Amino acid sequence: MKKFKELFILGFLIVLDQTIKVIIYNNFFYDVIKNPLIGFRPNFNEDISPLNVLLRINIPVYVYIIIGVICSVIGLYIYLYMKKNSLTNIYMEIFYILLLAGIIDSVLDKIFWGTSLDYIELFSRFIIDLKDIYIVMGAISFSISMIKISKNMNK
Repeated sequence: MKKFKELFILGFLIVLDQTIKVIIYNNFFYDVIKNPLIGFRPNFNEDISPLNVLLRINIPVYVYIIIGVICSVIGLYIYLYMKKNSLTNIYMEIFYILLLAGIIDSVLDKIFWGTSLDYIELFSRFIIDLKDIYIVMGAISFSISMIKISKNMNK
């Protein structure tokens, strides 16, 4: 039953992000709400990835799809290994769901949109979407999990 709950949450997060993007694209793509802290500005991320911006290269979309699939598999193996060795906790469960949702969302973005439709503007500078939030929150959850696991191992 627990696996079904995890899969349901994972599916819900993915469908939520993709549904929001379809609604924005079809109804609000040219709308902008400016705010110095958080705003709304739909934008296709032509850079596809921060990696393209940082390294000033143009990695093809299919490479990102392959990387996303590989990352999903590696993340799954890490999670299963930790679960098998009783190294999981609620934060690891949250990490797994959020990271996998972010990666799958990223792959779906590349397949359906050819890029990413970002729409949340932060500090009038960065434009992100829910998948970015999933990945960041997953990383935070992973960090908390590792701190808790290391504290338990040192006892």
